[in-house]
Amino acid sequence: CMGCLSHVKHGAALSVVWGHVSEEVAHAAKEDIIAVKDELRKYQIKRWHAIGTLKHALSFVNLPWELKKHTINFLLCITDGDICGNCDDEHSQWPSYLPNIFSALQ
Repeated sequence: CMGCLSHVKHGAALSVVWGHVSEEVAHAAKEDIIAVKDELRKYQIKRWHAIGTLKHALSFVNLPWELKKHTINFLLCITDGDICGNCDDEHSQWPSYLPNIFSALQ
């Protein structure tokens, strides 16, 4: 079962991107993608976790470039604006998430 774990991570990333691209998908999953984006913009730690998850979509070799483009658009969406609004309590933890950022951008 552990061999399938990487596929689960790809699936999680793709489901978020797909919900971002299609309102119908987000509605079918009973998710409010606007609320999800707002939550990720508001809380830095959650944003780092999302970036760490989305890196799997960017690193997946067989994923079409169109979906990777939507992944990047979602990343830009959640990092737009005041990305450090509530950083006071999270400030000491953010360096541990930098490797996820770098691996996602590679």
